[in-house]
This record gives sequence, C-alpha cells and structure tokens, in this order.
Amino acid sequence: TIDDIPQAILTVGRCLNCDATAYHLAEKMQLQLAELRTAVEKSIISKKVIPSVYVEIWPDPLTTVGKSSFISEVIHLAGGNNIGDQIDKKYFVVSPEWVLQNNPDVIVCFYMNEKTNIAEYLATRTGWSHVRALKNKRVYAVKHSAIILRPGPRVLEGIDIMKSFIAGN
Repeated sequence: TIDDIPQAILTVGRCLNCDATAYHLAEKMQLQLAELRTAVEKSIISKKVIPSVYVEIWPDPLTTVGKSSFISEVIHLAGGNNIGDQIDKKYFVVSPEWVLQNNPDVIVCFYMNEKTNIAEYLATRTGWSHVRALKNKRVYAVKHSAIILRPGPRVLEGIDIMKSFIAGN
C-alpha cells in the first residue's frame, strides 16, 4: 500500500546506513500523503463531482485494476473514483461492454500503442466512441508507467501525473 512506502524507505535507509536521509524522505512523504488525503476528504465533503476513472493495464484481454490494487489508491489520492473498485481484486479482466456500461469520465492506459494515437485506437472498439472519456478527449497514455506502477519514493510524482489526467490538464 502507499502507507507501506515510508516504512520501506526507513528499512532501506537502515540497511544502507543512511538513517537520517531516509527519515527525512519518509517524513516528507507522510506529510504530503496526509495533505493529499485532506484535500480528497474536502472534495468529498463539498460534494464536488469526482470523475470516474477506467485504467487499462493491458488491451488483450482488457485488464484493469480493482479495489485492492495500489493503483486504485493512487487514483483516489489524485481525486478520482476507480470504476474497478466494484471488484475486490488487484487486477482483473473485463469485457468491452463492462467499460461501456460504466462509461468512465477518464481513461488511463498503461501501455503504448506506437502505431496510432491511444484515443483513436480505443475509438475503433465497437461502441466506444460514445464513452464520455473519448467524447470529451479525456484519454491518456502513461509514457513512464513505472513512476505510477511501482510503489516507491516516486509515488507522489505518480499521483501528480494521475491528478493531471483526472483534472484534464
């Protein structure tokens, strides 16, 4: 989980005799995570509309992230609502119809399709041109997926990237 990262930093710091550096990094990360959680809570309390997010880890078969995944935590801290939270798994295969039924506001793909624009690629799927994310040009391909997919010190950078997708920047 995201909350495990600061403790892991402290453990690695101890092993490398870099206790002070690890402590400062872990403490900074904990403070920033607390700030993010407060901002998310304020958004929920103010009844701000929280965009629904579909994450596509792989296109064949369509694979997404569920409620118990690290990526779902990233989505929530970035201000989104993971449509995959309906399923209490880390990763699972979905049908194209499932995505259409959930009609996400934002689509984030963790693979690159070098032959074409990712939004154009998704729009070729039957019925997908009617999905809100495609109609509103809110489809994003993660170029450096390790920043978001790997739970480590760069997770805050990954949350910022996801936040920019969810905000539409």
